Amino acid sequence: MFFKYYVRVGEESVFGLINEYFGAVETNERGSLHIYRLLWLKGNMGLASILNDVGGEEQALYRERVIRYVDSVFTEVCSLYHGLNQRSLSEMASIGQDLDQEAFCAVKAERSVTSDISSMLRNREQFSAAFDEEANFCAGATQIHTHSPTCVKYSIGKLARNRELCRFKAPWRLVERTSFREDGVLQIRRRHGMVNRWNKAIAVGLRHNHDISFIGTQCKTMAIVFYVTNYATKVEDPV
Repeated sequence: MFFKYYVRVGEESVFGLINEYFGAVETNERGSLHIYRLLWLKGNMGLASILNDVGGEEQALYRERVIRYVDSVFTEVCSLYHGLNQRSLSEMASIGQDLDQEAFCAVKAERSVTSDISSMLRNREQFSAAFDEEANFCAGATQIHTHSPTCVKYSIGKLARNRELCRFKAPWRLVERTSFREDGVLQIRRRHGMVNRWNKAIAVGLRHNHDISFIGTQCKTMAIVFYVTNYATKVEDPV
């Protein structure tokens, strides 16, 4: 269903035009399904020349197109005030709370990410008007990273080697806006240090956590390819 309605190979999708995909489906011990996928964008650049392809003044318009595309699909921004009523906002302001996970958790009991939104979906105008707010609410409920034993399973006892305690390297560095660095590497806007990169349409539709990444360097490509193929060829324990 995810690939039928979200990926739509050869058709317009939330990712743009996708030519191919590859990956694996894994079931954990609790029976939850995890999907690991690589998507190939139509017209993607060759990795061997990607840094040169976006460099130079003559490529300024092209860089802007890439930035607009990335900002339309990927986000590392999460406004945790979305979805809260005016009373909650006033209460938060009165005690001096800023935009953070603790304040959001204190009031999100007013709504649930699993609440029935069928009435909203039947009204296209209402859904369109509330889409950004709903996306932010879903992200606030599902995309905020919280440290767990999984984060430190490779780092305990190895901190002397200057290894990050969290293997996912959270909290992540804040970035004011999406742009290309001087070395040609693309950095995506981030306003929340603990939010996993997400997509608005996926957040609203699936209402579950997901990780989504734009792969723009050879190093990251090799790491992701290894990660996905490792799961695709993983030998499962017998049931």
